[in-house]
Amino acid sequence: MAQGSDLNFKGRKTSEKILENVHIFANDPSLAFFRIQ
Repeated sequence: MAQGSDLNFKGRKTSEKILENVHIFANDPSLAFFRIQ
């Protein structure tokens, strides 16, 4: 059970990071490209 919730937490953090990168990419593509590398 703890392993499942940990996996869910990691998945949520990963999706938050992806959404953040998408948001930055929409606002400033050059900055987003710099952050991805």
